[in-house]
Amino acid sequence: VTKFHAVSNAIVKEAEKYGVDSEKISIINPSIDEKLLEYPKRERNDEVSKIISVGRCHWIKGYTFALDAMVQLRNKGVNFHYSIIAGVRDSENIIYQINDLGLQENVSFINGLTHDEALKKMYSSDIYLLPSVGEGISNTVLESMALGVPVISTDCGGMGEVIKNGENGFLVPVLDLDSMAGTIQKFIDLDKTCKITIINNARETIKHNHLLSHQIDQFKIFYSKIYKEYE
Repeated sequence: VTKFHAVSNAIVKEAEKYGVDSEKISIINPSIDEKLLEYPKRERNDEVSKIISVGRCHWIKGYTFALDAMVQLRNKGVNFHYSIIAGVRDSENIIYQINDLGLQENVSFINGLTHDEALKKMYSSDIYLLPSVGEGISNTVLESMALGVPVISTDCGGMGEVIKNGENGFLVPVLDLDSMAGTIQKFIDLDKTCKITIINNARETIKHNHLLSHQIDQFKIFYSKIYKEYE
């Protein structure tokens, strides 16, 4: 193989475990459409805090762990509603757990939406939760940051390369239910000024590091270097 593309430093380290020469790896981060930055800022004054997760229906996305964290929030009297938007695969365990934990009034499972429909749901939410066990860099996190939706993410894969804890979002240890629930409650209780600062910092992160136009330029350089090696 002449060249490798990785979406994060975390993926580079993973590839090196299989003997890949790091000199052959180029890191080009995932990106989002600049149009998401054009969504108008939304005033969030709802009494019920809307939390959302979006992704494929797979154990590695950590939805079942997020549901356990929601039990803690409910037991503490936090007024919230959590929406999980995911495809059909492996959905039985999620639906079962929602019912087994008695979370029917606090949690909605939506069996897949179009990309545009999912973006609308994300935009109308107060918190984007990424409870994953493993990730490269999550595109839905980048989209949420661009839309002005604050992110709470597990510190998995390359997420720490995007989220600076307490600055442009929040990171919690993987599978740490107490930390996940506590951070959600902490964010809900933050004053409006602090929330706006985090939202603005997140949007700046996207503008500087994760725009589609920048990614296209990086891929042009990536492939031109390969072409030159074969000239």
